[in-house]
Amino acid sequence: MMEVSENSKVSLGESKVSFPMYRRSFGKIFALLALLLTVFLTIILWIYSEEENKALLNRNKTVLNHTVHMIGQDLDNVVSDLNLLSKSLNLRRWLRLKDADSLRRFQEEILIFARHKPHFDQVRFLNTGGMEIIRINQNIGHPTVTPVGMLQNKKTVIISRKPSPCHRERFPFLPSI
Repeated sequence: MMEVSENSKVSLGESKVSFPMYRRSFGKIFALLALLLTVFLTIILWIYSEEENKALLNRNKTVLNHTVHMIGQDLDNVVSDLNLLSKSLNLRRWLRLKDADSLRRFQEEILIFARHKPHFDQVRFLNTGGMEIIRINQNIGHPTVTPVGMLQNKKTVIISRKPSPCHRERFPFLPSI
């Protein structure tokens, strides 16, 4: 039989077990896990941020393209309206005769035009010196012809030189007075 000495006996009730080796290992494992979790979350947030930036960029491009399209459409409508007015027989007659009756007829035609185009605040016909020949004010849906005495010189506001050949190519509706 084996003999056990008095010094080698361990009483479980009085034993104090310490785990300094496990404490050190737990701290290293916890620090490593925290570092890995931080790196993982950083990568996830970076990917999310990149996707958000792409989505925002695409949204901005879509809005910009839509805005450019709408502006282009509005300008096309204005150019179409100007082409229509430039083909007016009354305008051509007034340009040829320069008499009051021809001007009155052209004014009436522009007044009818303005009634059907309420989005134009004013419709003006200027000579190359910038002086208004005709001005129609919208007046909250009731277009009216501005009396001759109230017409203004817009020389300082609008380019008033004769259209150059370049302008003629881009804006064939611009009449020469």
